[in-house]
Amino acid sequence: MMKFLTIVVLSITLLSFGKVHAQVQPSCTVTASPSSVTLNCGDTVTLSALGLSANPVLSTNFDGGAIGPGWSTSATMLYNNPCGPSLDGSPAAWFGNVPLPRTLTSNGFDLSCGGQVCFDLDFAGDDPCGGCSDCEDPDLIDEGVFFQYSVDGGLNWVDIFYFQSNSANNTPYYQWGNYCFILPPAAWSANTMFRWDQPNISSSLNDHWGIDNVSIIPTNCGYWYDWSNLPASNDPTTQVVTPNTSTTYYVDYTDGTDVCTDSVVVEVIPLIATATATDTNINCGACVDLDLLVINDVTSQYSDNFEPTYDPQFWNIVIGGTANADCGSLSGNALHFDGTSGRLATTVPIDATNCSNLTFSMFMGNNGSSAPCGDVGPGEGVKLQFSTNGGSSWTDLATYDQALWEANNAWQGFNEVIPPAGQTTSTIFRWIQPSFSACFGCDNWALDNVNVACASPNVNYTWTPSTGLSDPTIKNPSACPLSDITYSATISNTVTGCSASDDISITVGVCACTFNSFTYNINQCQGGGTYSISGDFEYFLNPGTGSLVVEATNASGTYSQTIPGPFTDFQLTNYLVTGIPSDGSPVSIVVYFTDETTCDSTLSAVSPVLPTVTNVSGGATYCSGDVIAPILVDVTGTGPWTIDFTLDGVAMTASGAASPIDLGTSVGEYIVTAVTDANCTDTASGTQTIVINSLPTVTNVTGGAAYCDGDPINDIFASVTGVGPWTIDYTVDGVAASVSNPTSPMNLGNAPGVYTITGITDANCTSTASGTQTITVNPLPAVSAGNDFTICENDPAVLTGSGASTYVWDNGVTNGTVFNPTTTATYTVVGTDVNGCQETDSMVLTVEPLPVVSFVADDTDGCSPMSVEFTNTTPGNIATCVWNIEGAEILDGCTINYTFDSPGLYDVTLTTTSASGCTNSVTYSDYIYIEADPIADFVPSTSEISVYSSDVTFINTSFGATSYEWDFGNDSGPVYTEEPSVTYSPTNPTNYEVTLYAFSPLGCMDSVVREIFYKEDVIFYVPNAFTPDGDEFNQTFQPVFTSGFDPYDFDLYIYNRWGELIFESHDPQQGWDGTFNGKLVQTGMYAWKIEFKTIYTDERVLVKGHVNILK
Repeated sequence: MMKFLTIVVLSITLLSFGKVHAQVQPSCTVTASPSSVTLNCGDTVTLSALGLSANPVLSTNFDGGAIGPGWSTSATMLYNNPCGPSLDGSPAAWFGNVPLPRTLTSNGFDLSCGGQVCFDLDFAGDDPCGGCSDCEDPDLIDEGVFFQYSVDGGLNWVDIFYFQSNSANNTPYYQWGNYCFILPPAAWSANTMFRWDQPNISSSLNDHWGIDNVSIIPTNCGYWYDWSNLPASNDPTTQVVTPNTSTTYYVDYTDGTDVCTDSVVVEVIPLIATATATDTNINCGACVDLDLLVINDVTSQYSDNFEPTYDPQFWNIVIGGTANADCGSLSGNALHFDGTSGRLATTVPIDATNCSNLTFSMFMGNNGSSAPCGDVGPGEGVKLQFSTNGGSSWTDLATYDQALWEANNAWQGFNEVIPPAGQTTSTIFRWIQPSFSACFGCDNWALDNVNVACASPNVNYTWTPSTGLSDPTIKNPSACPLSDITYSATISNTVTGCSASDDISITVGVCACTFNSFTYNINQCQGGGTYSISGDFEYFLNPGTGSLVVEATNASGTYSQTIPGPFTDFQLTNYLVTGIPSDGSPVSIVVYFTDETTCDSTLSAVSPVLPTVTNVSGGATYCSGDVIAPILVDVTGTGPWTIDFTLDGVAMTASGAASPIDLGTSVGEYIVTAVTDANCTDTASGTQTIVINSLPTVTNVTGGAAYCDGDPINDIFASVTGVGPWTIDYTVDGVAASVSNPTSPMNLGNAPGVYTITGITDANCTSTASGTQTITVNPLPAVSAGNDFTICENDPAVLTGSGASTYVWDNGVTNGTVFNPTTTATYTVVGTDVNGCQETDSMVLTVEPLPVVSFVADDTDGCSPMSVEFTNTTPGNIATCVWNIEGAEILDGCTINYTFDSPGLYDVTLTTTSASGCTNSVTYSDYIYIEADPIADFVPSTSEISVYSSDVTFINTSFGATSYEWDFGNDSGPVYTEEPSVTYSPTNPTNYEVTLYAFSPLGCMDSVVREIFYKEDVIFYVPNAFTPDGDEFNQTFQPVFTSGFDPYDFDLYIYNRWGELIFESHDPQQGWDGTFNGKLVQTGMYAWKIEFKTIYTDERVLVKGHVNILK
């Protein structure tokens, strides 16, 4: 028993549910599988959809006795069904007694978005008709047929599937069968070819096979899947569902306009439970054990023993695996892996939340085995993996190396623990051999007895009522009722949501007046905002007198019904309490006898509240392809709720357990009419509308062209569809732009650049768009005749244009060719580029005569150093001047200054070059004369003067001079005699600098300076008495120095008669006032000492003496 189903594409139906589709023949097909399936509640089923174009790119049935268009073959084929009839009885294409190659190849087709290839195929039986030709079976494992594709024009071929032959003729391929293959993504291309190839045969008389009814169907580009139970479009092609109730699943295959629909009906068998008791008749106070058994509980095991073949409900993908005993088995068949394509086995998604272990047996070819169970080499082992994301990534669980079987050449069992990461609600397990030799009978292995061990699912048990139960939430509680009672038991699977219920009644011996049952029902809300409670009760040992009262008490008050006698035990009595306000408060329901109030029973409930619709939202206008938001209804009350509404006038309902309630996303007008919650129904209102508009498109873009600069330029126009006005978004050389217009076509302008349309918006919608046009304005060629230039007379010239491809000159000049112009002229060239654009340019060629060189100097004779400015006076446009003094190049420049440092006569040469490079020169001989300088010198009669001697005579010893000038340094003015005398003022104690200037005949000068020193005599006097008596006369003792001493190097000391220093001064202006320590000293004689330095000799002088103090 399997808990899930993996479905293969079976059929195509065209149904719709909750959707409105235009009745237009679609250009697509969609197949949902299975078309219907029955499973127990809790089982899982895999739903899948395959959408294809309604138009095959190739469909061939070979009924015409030829392969027909779209095909090529390597051999002559038969169409007479030599081995018996095909599936439909019509002719098939058959490879009979022909040599290799036996290949049938299709043309290339555009399968850019994928597709499916279906065909009938049959291997010949071993002479099934007795003596028939062209009907010998392929009986070796390498004599099968490869189905392949190529995306490079047939240069390389990739295997899709290998139809393997064997000696037993027991594979499905030995009778006609239909096979369909969905193309892998690597086969999606604009030119995909297909080939059926038999590479090996025993001889041309053996190993025959045939093919029929080939159909190559592309997948529509731009289409997607939309499952009705999934919340958005662009859904996956495959989904795993676990419905609790019978459900129809719809799938749309659409591009937003064209829609194909199919459905899957899943019939769910509900769980069946049986409640039991160890005894159903007990005495008052006795107990019994209850139990709840599920008859059709979902098994906790997932397994396959490959009998007679592998179980498609357990395995999702098997590549290279065949159920046989070629590698042996534990019993019957095993899953044997061989062939050149991949080798793997992948389970369907398994709910492994309660699964702990995965057990299986495996055999791997080794050095003790042989083909068809060939030896597996090192590194060619098998991995066990799991995936929790649909196979996008895999985690290794274990690796089985061939060394295990080298040591033990026998089937080996494995028990692998499933880690917590693999215990999910959708876990896939995979056995895969990543590396093997791609040949038959090589590196083989086999699986057997695969089992996923899972614990029982988590379930909840509920027993009601709980009266007398030890635990109402377990499978087998103990029950001790005090009166007859019926227990209702429910089991609920917490994972799948499946549940089942059953009742068991217990009869109890009488004990006292007792209500052995009491039920209630909250009735629908009544008029005036009230409700009623109805139900029944049963009692025994009634008091026999009084009345029965049923009271209902909520927040609004107490409301009751009185039931008079007579009373009958064990008889069900109905009651009805009305007029209870619907206030939503808790309500207590009590039944009792008035003459025995202790005999009572109480129930609790909640008063209902009228449900309301508070808001209806979600209506909007959409564009084709938009994700449509659902219409939502906000409600109040007690869930679940049901909304009654109409969609474009068609009555519909929608339910939900929580607010808001989703009414769906179908196009149309939604009008809400009523709301029902768990308790009541009320009218409601609200309207919303969903509208979908078609997308605008750009159908054509024109106007691009190439121009020359200055040409008139045409505009770019875009033709559009939709509802105007339109706005087109586009770029010009990558710069975003847009244009709006109410009519088509739309003018995008004529600026140069690449116009790329990216989007379009009309009055309703925005969509992507494409289209490219280019306006190229080729610039006029930057034709250049070259710069104007000048040549010297008799020089040759070459004119060469640039900036274009070809050039034409006037005046008979050939581009780039030497010629000899004789006069100045203007030359014009016309240049043409590769785009045919033309431009002209001109230049002036000047023929210039040689320059007539001349120059002048601002002075031609003088003293050294003499700076002379030479100036070029050559007429014309002179560019450079080079000067040569006495044969040596000295300076460049047309006006220069040159300093002559040595006396003598100098030749000067000037070479000039015009702006055109024409050169000439001239030399002026002995042009510059430099006279030698005189030497000035003299000797004074004395170099020292004083106040007593101040006359000096000067003796002139100069050489080469003819005139003189003296400056005695005493501001007496110049003297021009050859040997003058001077008397300096004796009263001016200063030194004098005497300067002699000697001049040559051209005025060249030399000078010399001598210094005359003034020597000052030392003059001072010291008084020998003073009277510090306080009058205004002679109050201090102070030496008087007038000349010849340094006042900054002066010391005065005063000593008393005992040699004690009583006064000192270092300032010649500060004398002694006759005091010591602030008191006037005694009259008498005191010694003094003066030490000073002379000004001119730095001699230190010490003088001593005495001074008397008189009073």
